[in-house]
Amino acid sequence: MARTYPHIPFERYADDAICHCKSADEAEALRSALADRFAACKLVLHPEKTKIVYCKDDDRRETYPDHKFDFLGYTFRPRLSRRRRGMFGVSFSPAASDKALKAIRQTVRSWTLHERSDKTLDDLARLSSERSGGGLLPVVCTADRHRRVGTACGVRTGAERILPLPNIFGSAADFCLVCARENEPNG
Repeated sequence: MARTYPHIPFERYADDAICHCKSADEAEALRSALADRFAACKLVLHPEKTKIVYCKDDDRRETYPDHKFDFLGYTFRPRLSRRRRGMFGVSFSPAASDKALKAIRQTVRSWTLHERSDKTLDDLARLSSERSGGGLLPVVCTADRHRRVGTACGVRTGAERILPLPNIFGSAADFCLVCARENEPNG
């Protein structure tokens, strides 16, 4: 990507990637080029997970079949959000995905808190900190680190620090190409 398409910002984690394109044509061309490059390496793009998503918000009002995607446990989609001067508008932003929220609910439910009525709030906080890997479970996160939504704009740790999330929408992109490698190569 950096060598062939240096003007297209992207994020990658393991075999998943998001490429920020200015137009649908640019995203289609990039998808074709990536498919060719993967084929040269005897890999295949996952047909269901690889898609072009329109990043719809107040400034981008066109219609497109796909307008949301999941990445690293977050669902990115148009959401109603509060602007700096108190006005409300639509922005393309992340929140915990349904799958991640279900896993969090199942984890908390497995702690059987209703059977621990003898514990203090500090004991329960220590228990949740130990069972979730040292920090409390992630709370509401946003791509814009300056806007507060819910209780935090990052991941809250046991020491009551808020670790900011990276702003993956640093450049104005109208379309995102969401890519994933298929687990079993064909052929």
